Amino acid sequence: MKKWTIGLLASIMMLVSVPVSAQISAPDKVDAHKPIIVEAQAEADVYIWNVPSPAVKIVVDSGRGLHVWAPPGKYEIRLTTISVDVKVDPDWKPDGTSVPDLKKNIQYNEHFATIEVLGSGPSPNPNPNPNPNPSNAFKQKITAALTKVDEAGLTFRGKVADVYANICQEVEANPEAWDAATMVNEAKVRVATALPSATLKSWAGFWPGLGKAFKEQGLKASDLDGHVAAFKQVVEVLEK
Repeated sequence: MKKWTIGLLASIMMLVSVPVSAQISAPDKVDAHKPIIVEAQAEADVYIWNVPSPAVKIVVDSGRGLHVWAPPGKYEIRLTTISVDVKVDPDWKPDGTSVPDLKKNIQYNEHFATIEVLGSGPSPNPNPNPNPNPSNAFKQKITAALTKVDEAGLTFRGKVADVYANICQEVEANPEAWDAATMVNEAKVRVATALPSATLKSWAGFWPGLGKAFKEQGLKASDLDGHVAAFKQVVEVLEK
């Protein structure tokens, strides 16, 4: 193992750092308190984003994109991309005991974009109510979405409720480990695991309505308490 490690390290090519012109798709200017969509144009294996405070971000699309919210001001967004190309040394010959000699080429690039958020004055409090409670209209929209689920599918509404209830408990127990995007994604994964494949088809019409209801709530990406409260409302409707 030691000889293999030494051989592998010896075969790694030099790390290359290349300054690259802007490869970030982002608006030059945007109105205050509006979501900003940012996307990497370059293909890479790893995307590392840096957004200066007080801006906040949510990483989407497997790291390739960002949703950013920021008060008025100018912000320089930095993107580091890493691409790794591993190939077997063409001169290596198998002898039945050794592992292949590998050549690893690591491309390290940095990209920059400047965004100006227009407006003046302090930004609104992202969570003005520490215990937000979604309106009854939100629950009505969830109830309407449930009409898209057939009778057989509705027999599993308790399992769907359990998914949302368990996520709420985990978020409240360890809020530092969660954000709004993670809550939503985790709910999708757990529902897909909890329900049989045939039943998932029965619920296919429910999710667009639920997603629209969440969108119309206007919850900010940083409002974790608001998302927990909304998840609890989903549970209440499903458990009726």
